[in-house]
Amino acid sequence: MSLPERQVELIGKPEDVQAMLNAASRVEPRIFKKKRIDPGHYILWFRAKEPPNDLLAAIKRRAGLTKRRSTRKSAPKVSEAD
Repeated sequence: MSLPERQVELIGKPEDVQAMLNAASRVEPRIFKKKRIDPGHYILWFRAKEPPNDLLAAIKRRAGLTKRRSTRKSAPKVSEAD
């Protein structure tokens, strides 16, 4: 029994899409097909039971296009007044 095929679209500036393509195979090793629509638009196919919720975000992070958001906020500094 083979896993179902899923697809992800990479859209953006050509240099950003190329960076995402370079990172995609490291993030999702089950990619088996890439189709170029134009230099700023690719479609990737991979096999998986369920599509990862944050696959596109993980690819962009690995390519260095975004950073992980921090959910923690630093406490305001309190100084003692004499």
